[in-house]
Amino acid sequence: MATSRHTRNTPTAAVLYVRLWAPLTGVLSIATVLVFVWQTALPPGQVLIADQTFGLVPAALLAGQPASQLGGQLGGQLGGSGFPPALALVTHMFLHTDTWHLAGNMGFLWLLGGRLEADLGPLRFLALYLLCGVGAALLVTALKPHLAAPLLGASGALSGLLAASLLLYRRAKIWAIMVWPTLVYGLVYVPAWSIFGGWIAVQMLLVLDAPASAAAWWGQAGGFMTGMVLTPVIKRTGPPPHIR
Repeated sequence: MATSRHTRNTPTAAVLYVRLWAPLTGVLSIATVLVFVWQTALPPGQVLIADQTFGLVPAALLAGQPASQLGGQLGGQLGGSGFPPALALVTHMFLHTDTWHLAGNMGFLWLLGGRLEADLGPLRFLALYLLCGVGAALLVTALKPHLAAPLLGASGALSGLLAASLLLYRRAKIWAIMVWPTLVYGLVYVPAWSIFGGWIAVQMLLVLDAPASAAAWWGQAGGFMTGMVLTPVIKRTGPPPHIR
């Protein structure tokens, strides 16, 4: 338990514990892993087709037609897939580029999802997750309307969960590991907002260091902004459940 100065009956003044299992979070994780297993089982020539079909391609979304019908060399490579590009606003969240991409996102989903699912309720949590992913895709589309490369992964949706955690648990305390480039410094007991804010700062630095990844970062920014807007609307009324 937390000490007396951290034990008010609100989730913003207590210790933030990770829930080891939450049903909907588990279902989302398992579904995402199964999709990745399907991706890795595809023949090499089919991977591009799957990514462009089920990933979010801004140019295809704005054109209102599948990437296979955009013409040019890309359209010829993709063949005749007729998957509606609007559905890729959701399906892109379940595709990942490699094992590290998947592991990082699923670790974040486990860290944040269970707590939010318990405090918001399964349906509100699912709406937040999916709508933040959609918001991420829409911002990338607005900023990169001619982009023919697919947006893949749950990073936008997870950024929305991060925003929700920042709003709901900003005064909570969590244990964190301070890591320097070559060694683990040690465990520290810090406000949750410092970890969440630090993550945002790191993302911005990564974009400045690698401008080519800007589209992916804008997706995360879109998910984060969507989470900031939606969380006050969908959170349960009255005092939130106590963190435990």
